[in-house]
Amino acid sequence: MYLQIVGKVRLTLSPMEPQWGQVPLYVTARGLNTSPIPHPAGVFDIDIDLIDHVVSVRTASGSVEQNSARAAQRRRLLRRAHGRARCRRSPRDDHRAAFRGAECDPVPGRRRARELRARVRKPLLAALVSVDAVMKEHRAQFRGKVSPVQFY
Repeated sequence: MYLQIVGKVRLTLSPMEPQWGQVPLYVTARGLNTSPIPHPAGVFDIDIDLIDHVVSVRTASGSVEQNSARAAQRRRLLRRAHGRARCRRSPRDDHRAAFRGAECDPVPGRRRARELRARVRKPLLAALVSVDAVMKEHRAQFRGKVSPVQFY
């Protein structure tokens, strides 16, 4: 669920691109990253470390704030990351029905958030890294326009 919340922060703050190009996360050696997100207070990115179970918000001014990916700490960190930005339940929702991203339920109807356990995080990271490598090798042979490997 915290990946969905990070995606909603990115959706809210990044300029709209064709085919939702501003929304995906990108695979890193340790997890996923948003790439730079514009904000009136300065550019920042969010890094999700699936090995140490840490979410980091890094700013262009050099500050880094890290918290474990536990639910309460994650909400505080993301609130500070995007300030008063508002997130929508889905791209189709009207902006008047928006609500604060860190307080949102990214999966309506779900009663309780669950932590991403280590026994799930490590195989997920291994799968993401493997798929990233295979997709990069496959598309390298194509001479036309290609998109980077993305996690929606």
